Amino acid sequence: MNVITDVNLADVDLNLFHVLHTVLEAGSATGAAKRLNVTQSAVSNALARLRHLTGDPLVVRSTRGLSPTPRAQQIAPLVAAGLSQLRAAVAAEPRFDPATTTQRFTLACSDAEAFALLPSLVDLFATRMPNASLGVVTLEYLVASDGLANGEIDAVIGLARAVPPQCRSHALYEDEIVSVVRKGHPTIRGRTLSIEQYFATPHVVIDLFGRRSSTVRTAVMKVLARYGRKPQIALTLPQFSMVALATTRTDCIGGMPRRMAEAMAEILPLRILDCPIPMPKLPVALVWHERTASDPGATFFRASILEAVAAWSKKRGASKRARYPRAR
Repeated sequence: MNVITDVNLADVDLNLFHVLHTVLEAGSATGAAKRLNVTQSAVSNALARLRHLTGDPLVVRSTRGLSPTPRAQQIAPLVAAGLSQLRAAVAAEPRFDPATTTQRFTLACSDAEAFALLPSLVDLFATRMPNASLGVVTLEYLVASDGLANGEIDAVIGLARAVPPQCRSHALYEDEIVSVVRKGHPTIRGRTLSIEQYFATPHVVIDLFGRRSSTVRTAVMKVLARYGRKPQIALTLPQFSMVALATTRTDCIGGMPRRMAEAMAEILPLRILDCPIPMPKLPVALVWHERTASDPGATFFRASILEAVAAWSKKRGASKRARYPRAR
């Protein structure tokens, strides 16, 4: 019976083979101990464990020191090659070629970020990583799957104050909550929205995770509580785009980040109004798990997201200047 085939390699200390390799090269336990910077007894103990593992003495004393047995001579080239490959694996630099990679990258975000960033991000993939694929999942799926921790999701765009443990983040921008109503609203006609109009008009609100304790909703409700009044909530929806659509078909007022509101106002009959009550700012960040911090593919993907954010911000600034030309 070949003893080693019945051994679970997960229970084997691979350093034992490093000791054997050094003993065979040095020809003695003393010489091996010096090379390994350990005691001679540590070398002898390692050899004893290997003898038990292989069922063979491996080395025997001779006039020249320690001589290998036939079994040791047989496995010596394999051990040397294995150690060499392990060193190469440890020393190998991670490689990533954007032009040829077929890797799939997955981003988790709300539809607000997806609506704004996807056009630029898709263009970047087409030109920089033409053979790679991009997947986008919801924040609900992120939470349900624990996708950052298990490697299913590469990056998240979300609130900076909600960064999970063992994750890193990079601040992207600060957004603000604005109110939107349909064009031609029967009671809200001007460019401003009074506090009375705000509380008197039924609201369409967002709840990303299907519960009343979501971060954004809780923050907004805390602000409104200072006024001793609560808005009349007519409809709760899971996506900002659905809030925008519902607002255009009703006389309700909706609330959403300004960036999303501006994007939706380009394709829907929406009017954007500043909230009459100071709302909390929304610090948005790019989040990733620390295990991918040095991975070249993940790093390139995050850089692409940052570039897409910059392109969106530049486009947004140009659009504002076009709508509101500087006075001369």
